[in-house]
Amino acid sequence: MPDDRLYFLDEADHIQGVVEFDCANDVQAIAHAKTYADGRAMELWRRDRWLRRVLGDQPPSRAAPLELPR
Repeated sequence: MPDDRLYFLDEADHIQGVVEFDCANDVQAIAHAKTYADGRAMELWRRDRWLRRVLGDQPPSRAAPLELPR
Protein backbone atom coordinates (compact mmCIF):
# COMPACT_ATOMS: atom_id res chain seq x y z
CA MET A 1 0.00 0.00 0.00
CA PRO A 2 1.40 3.42 -0.94
CA ASP A 3 2.47 5.72 1.87
CA ASP A 4 1.33 9.00 0.31
CA ARG A 5 -2.22 10.03 -0.59
CA LEU A 6 -3.36 13.21 -2.29
CA TYR A 7 -7.06 13.95 -1.84
CA PHE A 8 -8.94 16.27 -4.22
CA LEU A 9 -11.68 18.19 -2.41
CA ASP A 10 -14.87 19.94 -3.45
CA GLU A 11 -16.13 23.27 -2.07
CA ALA A 12 -17.63 21.46 0.98
CA ASP A 13 -14.31 19.66 1.65
CA HIS A 14 -15.70 16.31 0.51
CA ILE A 15 -13.22 13.99 -1.16
CA GLN A 16 -13.79 13.85 -4.91
CA GLY A 17 -10.78 11.73 -5.83
CA VAL A 18 -7.49 10.39 -4.57
CA VAL A 19 -4.06 9.64 -6.00
CA GLU A 20 -1.75 7.28 -4.13
CA PHE A 21 2.02 7.22 -4.57
CA ASP A 22 5.25 6.48 -2.72
CA CYS A 23 8.00 8.99 -2.07
CA ALA A 24 11.10 8.69 0.09
CA ASN A 25 10.27 11.63 2.38
CA ASP A 26 7.93 14.57 3.05
CA VAL A 27 9.80 16.97 0.77
CA GLN A 28 9.58 14.62 -2.20
CA ALA A 29 5.91 13.90 -1.48
CA ILE A 30 5.08 17.62 -1.46
CA ALA A 31 6.99 18.17 -4.71
CA HIS A 32 5.22 15.22 -6.35
CA ALA A 33 1.81 16.43 -5.15
CA LYS A 34 2.42 19.83 -6.78
CA THR A 35 2.52 18.12 -10.17
CA TYR A 36 -1.21 17.40 -9.75
CA ALA A 37 -2.18 21.02 -8.98
CA ASP A 38 -5.03 22.04 -11.26
CA GLY A 39 -6.82 24.74 -9.32
CA ARG A 40 -8.88 22.63 -6.95
CA ALA A 41 -8.24 22.20 -3.21
CA MET A 42 -6.08 19.23 -2.23
CA GLU A 43 -4.81 17.63 0.97
CA LEU A 44 -1.64 15.58 1.17
CA TRP A 45 -1.32 12.80 3.75
CA ARG A 46 1.64 10.55 4.54
CA ARG A 47 0.39 7.36 6.17
CA ASP A 48 -1.83 8.72 8.98
CA ARG A 49 -0.11 12.12 9.15
CA TRP A 50 -1.41 15.26 7.47
CA LEU A 51 1.31 17.11 5.53
CA ARG A 52 -0.25 19.98 3.66
CA ARG A 53 -3.41 21.51 2.30
CA VAL A 54 -3.36 23.36 -1.00
CA LEU A 55 -6.20 25.80 -1.43
CA GLY A 56 -7.76 25.80 -4.85
CA ASP A 57 -7.65 28.99 -6.88
CA GLN A 58 -10.84 28.21 -8.76
CA PRO A 59 -14.19 26.76 -7.75
CA PRO A 60 -14.48 22.98 -8.29
CA SER A 61 -17.29 23.52 -10.78
CA ARG A 62 -14.80 25.37 -13.03
CA ALA A 63 -11.91 22.95 -12.55
CA ALA A 64 -11.29 20.32 -15.16
CA PRO A 65 -12.70 16.84 -14.44
CA LEU A 66 -10.39 14.79 -12.29
CA GLU A 67 -8.19 12.49 -14.33
CA LEU A 68 -6.34 9.90 -12.28
CA PRO A 69 -3.36 7.89 -13.50
CA ARG A 70 -4.04 4.28 -14.38
